[in-house]
Amino acid sequence: MRPTRALVLALVVALSAVGGVARAQITAELAPITLPEIPNDVAIANDGTSLVSLFDVQQVGVVKPDGSMTLVDIGCSPSAVAITPDASTGWTVCQDLPLLMNIDVATGEIALADVGAVNPVKLAYSASTQRLIIAGAAGQIVITSVTSLDDYQVIHDFSVGGTYSALALSSDGRVGYLVTDRGAINSFSVRTAALKTINLDMDIYSTAVAPSPSGRVLYVAGGDMSVSESSPPSVVLAVDATTGATIQEKKLSLAVSAFGAISLAACHRALYVGSGNPVLVGQEQTGLFEYTLDALGAMGAGPSVLTSNPMVSALSVSSDCTRGAVGSTNSELLRWTAQDPPHPVSITITGSLAKGQLTLTGSSSGLVKGTKVSVYVKVSGKKGATFVKQRKQAVIGTDGQFTWKGAVTGARVSVYVQAQDVKSTTITVRGR
Repeated sequence: MRPTRALVLALVVALSAVGGVARAQITAELAPITLPEIPNDVAIANDGTSLVSLFDVQQVGVVKPDGSMTLVDIGCSPSAVAITPDASTGWTVCQDLPLLMNIDVATGEIALADVGAVNPVKLAYSASTQRLIIAGAAGQIVITSVTSLDDYQVIHDFSVGGTYSALALSSDGRVGYLVTDRGAINSFSVRTAALKTINLDMDIYSTAVAPSPSGRVLYVAGGDMSVSESSPPSVVLAVDATTGATIQEKKLSLAVSAFGAISLAACHRALYVGSGNPVLVGQEQTGLFEYTLDALGAMGAGPSVLTSNPMVSALSVSSDCTRGAVGSTNSELLRWTAQDPPHPVSITITGSLAKGQLTLTGSSSGLVKGTKVSVYVKVSGKKGATFVKQRKQAVIGTDGQFTWKGAVTGARVSVYVQAQDVKSTTITVRGR
């Protein structure tokens, strides 16, 4: 069944303010593609080309933007798929084989690479680092370089221990996240394989994780085990990406009592949520809905229904957030196009000066955690004085805030800061 047109068209409006924040807009609903079975994974490129994992028939469906589909026989049951943003290359793995299968999207040709993966079940590709992450069912992580169709160099092969339910990458592709089946999140550096555990402050049986584009917030979906271990209510959390502290909790009302898997995909202005069981939004049942996101990653009141039926088996959003796709329990691929531009980037500062010590406090919007901030100071009233870049830099934190302290000369100084290509306004700070 197609997404409900009235609901989709209700979102095709000029960017409307929700709590002062312009929301993402669905700009087109594409015709559904009939599949041989319910897909267990989906991946979509920036032009809309999609890969669909078809477990029982042992095929990967390559769906072009015009809706035409080629079924590629792979000789085993695929457990995951991934695709490059430019739709040139795709990958799949099967849980019973240690091989990585490279798919030439244009021709359907397959090349094999033995990367030593044990029971591979998840895939993720980082275009910025040109690394492919392969996750095994028992906690193994293999990180390979992507050099050619049949030559993959294993950069890291390590274990996070135990089992997990989801794999996701940060928007810059430098940090991976694994969700354990009891709520903890293991993060790892794609470059160094350094591991870190982010302990949630709620007992969640997690099924999905999605980092915000800024990297400040992680969205986690699952069941709240503190309420009931036999039938945990489903929730979507926004948590601090550093500490795991809960920032927001959204309770979901399921139309059936059974707990079902939830999938997530985060963009700049929308958090897409797919559910294998019907979720009640008002009087309507849905398997796909979204929460609006503000510049700091906070979820709006929502959610908004994107399709009434059917339920979702897999969810993917393109790396530029202009395309989305879900596999449905009706054995269909549903696709849409969207406008989801980044929030405007801004940076502001205030300052104080006492005994030659300049203290700056700043806040930012739209800048990623860890972004370095350069400070420029000019002594006011001094003939020929120019702005001088200070050696010490500030670093933007999880909440978008930063501080800077440094010694300066003069009783009155002019100051501005710059992060990437964004400058603050210049302020004048007088000594006390």
